[in-house]
Amino acid sequence: RSSDLSFPSAWKDVENLAQSLTSYKETHPWRVLALFCAAYLYKQTFAIPGSALLNVLAGALFGLAKSFILVCFLTACGATLCFILSSLFGRPIAQAYLRERLTSFRAKVAANSNGLFFFLLSIRIFPMTPNWLVNMAS
Repeated sequence: RSSDLSFPSAWKDVENLAQSLTSYKETHPWRVLALFCAAYLYKQTFAIPGSALLNVLAGALFGLAKSFILVCFLTACGATLCFILSSLFGRPIAQAYLRERLTSFRAKVAANSNGLFFFLLSIRIFPMTPNWLVNMAS
């Protein structure tokens, strides 16, 4: 049923979706795989929260070993696509509207160039600077 096809937002949604897709997968396994891959890449590429529930859904649909490999591959591809989109479209927009913040952050990065790994790790752990700004500035 088409009403069953939506991104899961709770555990019950994952159960219902897994049940629907499992029965459909018996007759159309490649379509289910293609649908799952497209949905996962969409969420990863546009940094939409909810991938954890899709990871659980993958396990229910494809089994632990296959889903682990599939989800790792899709996460890497989605992150790469997100980087490419951000680089092509996000960076010019961020530089136009956040020039002062980016300049300030780049100065901090330059000042901490000797211990850059620990500096970047600490600003990710203590989120005083949004991660998207760190990504745009780098």
